[in-house]
Amino acid sequence: LEWLTKVGGYKAPGAFGVPVGGPHLGYVGSVSLFIEGVLDVGKLERWLGSLLWGADGVVGGALLVAEDDEAGGVDHADGEYGAGPQQIFRIKGIVSAGGENAAEEDDADVVDEDKYVSPKKYILQGVNDVFECFPVEQEWGASAKRRSDVVFIGGKLDKETLEEGLRNCLLDL
Repeated sequence: LEWLTKVGGYKAPGAFGVPVGGPHLGYVGSVSLFIEGVLDVGKLERWLGSLLWGADGVVGGALLVAEDDEAGGVDHADGEYGAGPQQIFRIKGIVSAGGENAAEEDDADVVDEDKYVSPKKYILQGVNDVFECFPVEQEWGASAKRRSDVVFIGGKLDKETLEEGLRNCLLDL
């Protein structure tokens, strides 16, 4: 087994004496949000697009530059990596969805004129600058409390900004 760990392949942090953490991992974090209510899928998609692509269409909205550290590796903590706005690496969630986009996707219930609420749970997932939000067969149920649970993984995450953005996607029912 020792010969396998010396071939220069991946070594899991904490395994075989490889230290956990380090300067290249210091900027990565996660934010978990739990929002009660129904999100408008169209607003959610537009907001995520602006978050991931930036107003000018640049992925992440920032130029990512790293400097070499003294040991010859890349030191993201001291370099300019993450110098711009927050960077989203991964998004996962279960969403309570509604709006016109939800009506197009499945058999949404009409709550009010031009206001639709999907009986189905939606899955939200994203990697880097690609994301999707789609219905699955599982339904909320008549007595279920409608809420969206979303996790963001990335650099320089601002929980308040992410929560405000998500809350701005709520349907006014």
